[in-house]
Amino acid sequence: MSLLDSIKIANKKGIPTDGFLSGVFQSVQASDDNFKFFRIFFMDKNEVLSYRRARDVWAKICVPADWQEAVLRTAHDSDDNVMASRPGIDCTYSAVPDVYYWPACLQTCQKYCRGCDSV
Repeated sequence: MSLLDSIKIANKKGIPTDGFLSGVFQSVQASDDNFKFFRIFFMDKNEVLSYRRARDVWAKICVPADWQEAVLRTAHDSDDNVMASRPGIDCTYSAVPDVYYWPACLQTCQKYCRGCDSV
C-alpha cells in the first residue's frame, strides 16, 4: 500500500480525533452543500477531507497530526522520492504541499529537518 493510500485511510480514521481538523470535518459535514461553511475544505468523491484554495491546481489531502511525520519522512528520506537523500528543508517542503495539507506544514517540516544530522 502506498503512502498516499495509507494517508487516505488515516484521513478517514484520524481526522475526527485531530485537534484542528476535527472541527473542520464537523463543519464540512454539517454544511448543506459540502462547501458552504468552509469553502476551501470539502469531502472529495471518496469521502476524504480535502483542502483547495482558488489558486491551487488540485485539491490536497488533509493529513492528521499522527501521520504528518510519515509524510515528511517519505519526502525527506525515501529512496523512491526524487527529492530524497536527505535534501534539507526547502526540497523536503517542496515535495509535500502539492499533495498534502495540514496547518503549519512549513514549520513542521523545518522542525523535522532540523532534527536530521545531515541538514
